Amino acid sequence: MTAAPSVLILKLLAACPQRCAALLQCEHESSLSKGSSIVMVYGNRIAELRKKHNYTQADMASALGISRSALSHYELNRREPDLDTLYRIAEMFNVTIDYVLGRSDQPHAVHANATPVKPHVAQFVDSLELSDTQILEQFEITLDGQPLTEEEAKLFIDFIRNQRGIPAHV
Repeated sequence: MTAAPSVLILKLLAACPQRCAALLQCEHESSLSKGSSIVMVYGNRIAELRKKHNYTQADMASALGISRSALSHYELNRREPDLDTLYRIAEMFNVTIDYVLGRSDQPHAVHANATPVKPHVAQFVDSLELSDTQILEQFEITLDGQPLTEEEAKLFIDFIRNQRGIPAHV
């Protein structure tokens, strides 16, 4: 009588664990390349976003409330993040979950009724070198005709930096 397949696998693993791990990794990578392109993209996207925003794996993992090794597994496509973690990653970088998963190349949701920024306004904003202190001393930032408080203005400046992928000033 032959042993059940699961018993044979366990014996094989016990006899030569490194060889089996290498074979399983090759099989895993082969199945990934044959599978959905989404599986191949999410790890790359997570790593790309992390590097773009100058986070170390340890810093990003800490901010997400996960271990550094879990983040490393996500970036290497060895493990898939759960929905809550995907949500936190998307929130952290102000992108859509679809972008993180590779289902979209648009990092931000495009609203059908969004008003495009006029070219001269975009050019003016792009030419500014924003310093929190200088901008707050020289300009009164208003929204709907109401001046922003200092705290609101700082949040606004940080929002613009985030949109551009520039780390917020501390």
